[in-house]
Amino acid sequence: MSGNSGAWSSVRSDSASAADGPESRFEEFYTRCFPSVSRTLAVLTGDTRTADDCAQEAFLLAKHRWNELATYDKPEAWVVKVALRKLRRDQRPREQPLDVSDLDTIRTRINDHAEDIVLRDELYAAVRSLPQRRAEVVALHDLGGHSISEVASILHIADSTVRSHLTHAHQHLHRLLSTSDVATQGESHEPE
Repeated sequence: MSGNSGAWSSVRSDSASAADGPESRFEEFYTRCFPSVSRTLAVLTGDTRTADDCAQEAFLLAKHRWNELATYDKPEAWVVKVALRKLRRDQRPREQPLDVSDLDTIRTRINDHAEDIVLRDELYAAVRSLPQRRAEVVALHDLGGHSISEVASILHIADSTVRSHLTHAHQHLHRLLSTSDVATQGESHEPE
């Protein structure tokens, strides 16, 4: 169950008789959805510990309401919504300078894992430079894989508003990443 099994064990039932019941279905749900929820929050915060904490709290609430949530078409959307609310409550203002790279470069460089991590972090930093709502929409849709209607439902906004936020966010990221790419093209990486 990933590195979060210690925190999860406090809400897990050790009853073997619940193997096919709601407990095991919730464990399956948690195992399947926790990485996605945590990753979405990490994109917004830049801090995996905070993301994991908020996701854990949301899943704890989901555990207590599982009988109801199990009937939802998308219980993960409920968990993401709760986790985002927790994150907004706990999040401090972002005041750090951001260094970003070219989006096309991020998409095409997959051979060097260490470089991928750096480029991914730069992309996430660029997303965090967006206004909060646009960052949430990009994180949920582009990086989290949620549909426009799912994002609208999670954030309680209209589908057209999600599309508008995506358009403006993509334009801003393109300008930001293109500017960064021009700045790095002038740098020489050759030894003199």
